Amino acid sequence: MGLFDKIFGNREKIEKTNIRDHHKGEKYFNKEIVRFSDIIKETIQETNLNAFNYWAISAKYQQIISLKFSLGIPVFQIVEDYSSALNYYIKGWDEKEATYADMLLMISLGILFQVSDGDFEQLVEYVRKTDANKKLDNWHPDGLIWFLLNSRSSHQSKATEILFPRIYGSLYEITKLSKPEAESALEKYLEKWYNLHKGDPWYNTHERDRGYCGYWAWEVAAVVKVMGLNDSSFKDNIY
Repeated sequence: MGLFDKIFGNREKIEKTNIRDHHKGEKYFNKEIVRFSDIIKETIQETNLNAFNYWAISAKYQQIISLKFSLGIPVFQIVEDYSSALNYYIKGWDEKEATYADMLLMISLGILFQVSDGDFEQLVEYVRKTDANKKLDNWHPDGLIWFLLNSRSSHQSKATEILFPRIYGSLYEITKLSKPEAESALEKYLEKWYNLHKGDPWYNTHERDRGYCGYWAWEVAAVVKVMGLNDSSFKDNIY
């Protein structure tokens, strides 16, 4: 497994690492972690929290996870933040809204953090409810999401369509390849990964004074883990 096995594998062997990010420094990330933590505290103190509030709190925890990873904090120390993110994420399910990026991120991190079966089933149920929701326009079961979920869930899906094919279509196609072919294809995919996300709100945020959390291809790492690929040819890719 190489790099991903080293980072996300045996927790007892993980030691504090140097900063992982290539754009910002320790002072920046520590400041942003405090800022997002304060936002969470302020939001929780509000009364009558609704689905949007829960989703917003989860989104902040997701950003804190990336910030801490960018800073170089060992993964086993970040898992608690994922538990909090998942708790609020599940509470934030809304029949009128669904955000693909958050869903893919939470599933990918759940796989990489090796969460409990119970926690993973919460993600499965979240997706199943979303897929069955008739109030969402232009939503259907997604092949990449279910490829990841099928790796651990007893509720299998044969979904093959991709909701955002321009960005994730080629990654999904990689999941159908043999291991050697997938390893070669992923190396090429990572070279264009950042520019594929040019329309995302986090694109080029490293040029700002705040709001940048790091550029991490969590979904690619999750695919590597599920497929059991050797990442030695692309372990030095900055994403």
